[in-house]
Amino acid sequence: LLPDLVSALSHEASDAAAIEEIRAIGSLGDAGSDAALVAAATRLKLPAVDVVAETLGRVRGVEAFGQLAVLRSAGLSPSGYQYLARMAVRGGAGSANRAAMAAVRDSDVEAWEAVLEETRRAGHPIDAGVLKVALDIETPRFRALTYWHLAREIDRGGSLAPVVAERLESTPEALDQETSDLNARFALEVLQRTRGRTARDFGRRLPPASTIANHGMPFPFAYDDPLRRWLTAREQEAALPKGVQSWRPPPTKAMGPPETPMRLATLFPDRFASDLMKASGCVPGLQDLAGAMIDYGPDARPKKVSVADSGLSARCLEAAHALLLSALAPLGDVAPSVFLVVPLAPEVFACSDEKTASRANALARAPTSVGGRIQEPRKIVNVPPIYPEAAKREHVQGTVILEATISPWGCVEEVKVLQGVPMLNAAALNAVVRWRYTPTVLDGVPVPVIMTVTVKFRLSS
Repeated sequence: LLPDLVSALSHEASDAAAIEEIRAIGSLGDAGSDAALVAAATRLKLPAVDVVAETLGRVRGVEAFGQLAVLRSAGLSPSGYQYLARMAVRGGAGSANRAAMAAVRDSDVEAWEAVLEETRRAGHPIDAGVLKVALDIETPRFRALTYWHLAREIDRGGSLAPVVAERLESTPEALDQETSDLNARFALEVLQRTRGRTARDFGRRLPPASTIANHGMPFPFAYDDPLRRWLTAREQEAALPKGVQSWRPPPTKAMGPPETPMRLATLFPDRFASDLMKASGCVPGLQDLAGAMIDYGPDARPKKVSVADSGLSARCLEAAHALLLSALAPLGDVAPSVFLVVPLAPEVFACSDEKTASRANALARAPTSVGGRIQEPRKIVNVPPIYPEAAKREHVQGTVILEATISPWGCVEEVKVLQGVPMLNAAALNAVVRWRYTPTVLDGVPVPVIMTVTVKFRLSS
């Protein structure tokens, strides 16, 4: 079958057919068939090039960065870069640094931005030698991205390696050279403030927020962006999102009515959710959630769907609406009304996308509760919850108790709140769905299991 697929792809004119052939070749082939995928990306451009990047990233990991130059010339999109970086970082700190070095070696700004974001998300440090080389690159935006990365690392309690600290003193921005870029100079200024240096007010010299956002700077800042505290009053005014008159916290409210059961769903057909998100153009934040109030009829089917206003962009709201409608499987044990939540972060869907036909028997089995012959699976990936700012302001603490369904391959596929705190429930759901467990095996077959988990929220004194 593989030679036939490669032959068909070499002259395929239909984007839809080419995408299916690319994915099939990625699943069936080996490194020897990668050339056919790269050739297809070069010939077909978008959207095929993104699918090739996604396929190579999934099956080759960091080795896919060896094709970066070809994919870039074929028009690789930001989401394609992001997927390549995410798959590389999944291989651990060593793979993450190999990807970072590839981006620096090619002076590829988009690849560097994607790798920095994914390494921060995964908690992998980037080698000091790679960061030093990044600061030597002539492109101002490349240095600006590096400054922002270092500022965020220091703000989270990290420190600079001596070789990086020394190099910072001789960059064009540090020397106030005429050729330096204002955006990069401001990024360095914020970095120096996190290191305890005296602040210089850039407020009057900052370009419009919309311009800055296109040059790799995190403007306009979100209300709860931790780096915003390093900005002066004038700078914060310059960084205001368009149409906003003053910095203010988001409305204090819990997601979903407090008296209504809340449950989370990630059960979708293979690749449906990730493909839908990519097609919609939605670029979600780490904590973005979509929620809807579902009223069920006597037949346990939904009769009314009301999507909640959770501050999503128009594209993400459209994608969320489609996901919520698609997640509404008949549930025989549901209450008359349920608040259904779907997280939008790509890594939540990635686990279920990795199912294979060999697991079909496991998928057919109903979840079994932990106990007796069924041992509680071991957690291998822990993601701590992010304390909601609204709950912090109102000094809300508490423990959320949830019932989680763990899939045969260790993903958290469904979660429902058994006992919780309205302002903290969504944050607990958003953390638990990112946890990963060892598979539970019964009679030689991996099986889904149901277990109770707790998430504690405590404010320091």
